[in-house]
Formats: sequence, C-alpha cells, structure tokens
Amino acid sequence: MRTSVLRLGGAMLLGGVLLWSAASVAAEAPKDDATVIAEQLPTYPLQTCVVSGEKLGGEMGKPVNYVHQGHLVRFCCKGCIKQFNADPARFLKLIDDAAAKGAAAPKDAKEGSGHSGGGCCGGGGCSR
Repeated sequence: MRTSVLRLGGAMLLGGVLLWSAASVAAEAPKDDATVIAEQLPTYPLQTCVVSGEKLGGEMGKPVNYVHQGHLVRFCCKGCIKQFNADPARFLKLIDDAAAKGAAAPKDAKEGSGHSGGGCCGGGGCSR
C-alpha cells in the first residue's frame, strides 16, 4: 500500500512537471507572421525598401511584408528578399537605426540600386 502511494505521488509530481513544461512551451511559441505584421506595421520606421531604397507603395506596387526571426521587414518587391537574406544583420540594423532616429529612409541603401538602374531585380526585371 505504501509503495502504491509513493508511486501515485511520483506520477502526480511527474504529471505536474509535464503540464508546466507544456504550458511554458506554449507561452513561448513564436507568433505567426500575420500577428507579427499586424503588431509591427503601425510603427515600422521606413517608407522605403531597406534593400533598394525604392519608395514603398510607389511604382513597384504594394509593398511585400516579410517576417525574419520575429521582425517585420518591408520590401518594394519579392526580388529584394534574396538580397536581404544574404546579409540580414546589415539590413535589420538599418531598420533598428531608423527606428531609433525616427528616420524616414535608410542611409545605407545602395546608391543606384533602385529598379531603374539595376539593383535587387537585375535591371528592372522584377520578379514581383
């Protein structure tokens, strides 16, 4: 009888630990992209593509919203995502710096990288 009580107590303790662990994992689960976009879009600091420097919503059409490790990044077109992924830390720093300064455009976007002169889409052949 005593052994049964000890086993039951151990099982209850183990069950409580497993429930606590499952709740912790659920609480730390990453947000889906739509939630990240909805939360971060109102305070996104740039009005231009972080890669090409093109105005968001300009001649390229509707901006592309992309979530990288929980951070919203906005592009003028899908073609810029590949260049962003080649060095995300560089571009995320531009966004963070703009947020800190309250700036409207990245200062480190490549000169001449707009769609009319080459850049992200290889001379205007945008993959949008």
